[in-house]
Amino acid sequence: MGSGSGFAIEVEQASGAVIEKNRMGNSASGTTYGVEAASGNDLMVVSNRIVIMGFGIFYDTATGKYRRNLASGVAVRYTGGTDAGANH
Repeated sequence: MGSGSGFAIEVEQASGAVIEKNRMGNSASGTTYGVEAASGNDLMVVSNRIVIMGFGIFYDTATGKYRRNLASGVAVRYTGGTDAGANH
């Protein structure tokens, strides 16, 4: 990764997108993102597994909900969006 940022999944202008049942991992947290929802409306992030990341699920200017996600070794698990429950 060097001095930049790492993204497992990044969506932009993705209104109505569903990001579901993925496994994302890294060897160091740093400036890394499991799921970055950059922009769009009503994005759903459901049932993902995220390990060793700086950010787990990060809604930038996007809107939407996240549910049933599991994060381990993630510095900031959830940012933005709406917690729809059962996230750990």
